[in-house]
Amino acid sequence: MTRWKLHATAFAAVLCLTVSFPATISIGGEGPFGVQGMRFGYSSSLLSEVPKSDAQAAISLWAKEFKRETGTDGPAQAAIYDDLPSLIHAVVEKQVDFIALNSLDYLKIRDRVPMEPGLIGYRGGKLFDEQVLLVHRGNGIETLRQLKGSRLNLLSGGSGEIATLWLDTILAKQGLHSAGRFFESIKEVGKASKAILPVFFRQADACVVSRNAFQTMAELNPQIRRELKVLAMSPEIPIALACLRSTLSDAQKDEFIRIALKLVSTPSGKQILTIFKFEKIDRVPPGFLDTLVALVKEHESYQAMAKGNR
Repeated sequence: MTRWKLHATAFAAVLCLTVSFPATISIGGEGPFGVQGMRFGYSSSLLSEVPKSDAQAAISLWAKEFKRETGTDGPAQAAIYDDLPSLIHAVVEKQVDFIALNSLDYLKIRDRVPMEPGLIGYRGGKLFDEQVLLVHRGNGIETLRQLKGSRLNLLSGGSGEIATLWLDTILAKQGLHSAGRFFESIKEVGKASKAILPVFFRQADACVVSRNAFQTMAELNPQIRRELKVLAMSPEIPIALACLRSTLSDAQKDEFIRIALKLVSTPSGKQILTIFKFEKIDRVPPGFLDTLVALVKEHESYQAMAKGNR
């Protein structure tokens, strides 16, 4: 059972000014993006936890700021891509200029698609987050092996994808089946609270959420920290990023990043960051994918060993 789907949610809306359906925003003047305007896209795997109405409201605020900052005569177009093949096609055919996607999908296609990392978001003061496997203290679970045949909750979208990748890897380390065979059931939910609370009330046996989401809920309800414990924790992993089509000119790339970094300091930009639970955005640092690359290689190594033992 493979569910490589990541958590990172509205980063696309924050960085790419998109909505949950194709849209066009008129902005004036020709500017550095020519008459075709700016074309934004993001992967549907990022759409999680943020209602479409909130995303649309946030975009309208950004549109006003963007219109003021750039003199582009063409439209700013936005589109969602439901699968990687359609996103790859759009980039290769130069139908989109700025793309937000989860970090795992970026790894899958970076050698085949002309795009480069541009921006990344901070949450909980960090660029990265860990995935945590939570269980109820009262159930007496001390080892991963004890969860065999249990009920697991994880987030749909991006977080579930990386959670499954990580779970499969730590299960393989102990000579156990992959998550789809090891657990009796795996339920995907849309919010961290819907993953955590059933474990708290013992309606599910375990869940995987981001460490930041667990800490946030525990701060709001200290009883959650007292009753739940972390059975395992992943390495720090980047969740999502915004990329630029590499065939854009350097001036166009610099202009997009300049505007994006400036707009998050405005009242409307700060409001958007609050809605989407990001504190700030910044340029992608060197080596930001190293931990994820290492996890993917480890997962592939265990998969190869399992095939060899059949």
